[in-house]
Amino acid sequence: MHSGMKNVDGYIDSFGGERKEVLKKLRQMILNVAPEAEESMEYKMPTYKIGSDVFAFAFQKHYLSVYINKEKAISAHEDRIGKHNRGKNCIRYIKPEHIDLSGLRALISEAYGM
Repeated sequence: MHSGMKNVDGYIDSFGGERKEVLKKLRQMILNVAPEAEESMEYKMPTYKIGSDVFAFAFQKHYLSVYINKEKAISAHEDRIGKHNRGKNCIRYIKPEHIDLSGLRALISEAYGM
């Protein structure tokens, strides 16, 4: 994870190549699904507050983590979000090409009532 970034633009720009492109697409998808989301940097990662709910993402050393505090929605979309492993409210992608953005879009739309 890249630390010390003050805003989401800086965070995304701190990456190169495929990682940067994936982050740009993920950010744009979130803003399209939830234009009213409040974007900020929390816990050194891009974070989106939608009402009282929070959505966030971050590249770790070996994977991309996507945090959605809606476990039931994640489970309901498990087969549509690409090749991943997960924790309770965290989806982890080892390779950027494993991400299914259309599946994540559907998950986020359902999870946050969009």
